[in-house]
Amino acid sequence: MFAETENLLVPALLPTGFTVPVAAVGGDLAAARVRLDELAAAEPDAQLPSLARPEDLAVVISSGGTTGVPKGSWRSFAAYGVMVINPSPADRRQLVNGKLA
Repeated sequence: MFAETENLLVPALLPTGFTVPVAAVGGDLAAARVRLDELAAAEPDAQLPSLARPEDLAVVISSGGTTGVPKGSWRSFAAYGVMVINPSPADRRQLVNGKLA
């Protein structure tokens, strides 16, 4: 839990028995009384139709990098799909740097 978000906890909005700490940032969820689990339960289980094509933008990934200058890259649906379906190599290493590491 980050000190900046400790006063933003919204336990009344979580399902009974939920044990993971959750914080609302950037909005007043307590005033809205939004229960996403209840809203989701009312929706059909069928997949939503999509007009997305493999070459369309799927995600934008941002990173501050070591220079402190914001950087970003993007992935199409095709590239992102390949990335998340394939397992990471056993020898892969990830650089973790910063206060949130």
